[in-house]
Amino acid sequence: MLLLVTFFPVLVRLGVSKASAASMIGLCAFMDLGPAVGTANLAAKHAGMESAIYFAHYQMPVAAVVMLAVAVVIFFTAKYFDKKDGFVPGTEEVAEEEGRKVPAIYALLPVLPVILVLSPLAIASIKIDVVTAMILGVVVAFFFELFATRDFRACCKGGQVFFKGMGSMFTSIVSLLVCADIYGQGLQKSGAVDYLLQSVQSAGLGFTSMTLVMTALLGVTAVLTGSGVAAFFSFSGLAPSVAAKFGESAVNMILPMQLMAGMGRSISPVAGIIIAVSKAGECSPFMIVRRTLLPALAGIAAMLIANYVLI
Repeated sequence: MLLLVTFFPVLVRLGVSKASAASMIGLCAFMDLGPAVGTANLAAKHAGMESAIYFAHYQMPVAAVVMLAVAVVIFFTAKYFDKKDGFVPGTEEVAEEEGRKVPAIYALLPVLPVILVLSPLAIASIKIDVVTAMILGVVVAFFFELFATRDFRACCKGGQVFFKGMGSMFTSIVSLLVCADIYGQGLQKSGAVDYLLQSVQSAGLGFTSMTLVMTALLGVTAVLTGSGVAAFFSFSGLAPSVAAKFGESAVNMILPMQLMAGMGRSISPVAGIIIAVSKAGECSPFMIVRRTLLPALAGIAAMLIANYVLI
């Protein structure tokens, strides 16, 4: 949403069609990347490591390859579909909303929690978890706003927005955690996981093939539901036990599954991000998915190859 109100007008004024600009912004949610992301934190927990280590040593090497592949493919697909739709550069305009002027240093505040979470990579003695980093970021932002506005009451009301949003997110996240735990325990207790493992092993398939099966299952679920978080929370708990039975590290399976959660969402016409950008692009979600499909498939292929080669 931040990119829709900031970067989208810039792209359109540079001559990019609204549909192409909306598709590019939709693909920005292609990977749940970063140490503060919920799915990344859960993946790090299942892999038995700190979220900063998971991000820097495992996510980033694979993500760099994926971003390059997606950037290259979306350039050519955007040109193809614009030509097919008869788009002429410079013919579209976008309205801009006037907002309150704020100091330029405000642009650094959203990344402050990420910097705090990554601080152990630079100074080993410092250990800050995601929750602490988020709260510290809010406190710093509060004082910045108080200094800029000199209105304590308005700053307190602004702070309430954060806590109300946190409360509403807790209700959905806790529900997902409970449902995912019941679902995962049910699959294990019923013998479904053991049956799947025995079927794979009897077919002569190894850990790599099993990783592909689990990743594909999660991707299909994310496409159908439009929620990568729900899909990952449902299946991620199975990865450690499956990897252990093959004698492999859990991160080798959990990483492609976690990245696939965002990838499946970016090609789902019922995903919230796709619906949001389709309104900005003045087209249907299916038209956005048509433009994001090939770059997404290229990114998925690059992710699987990079995970096999680099991790």
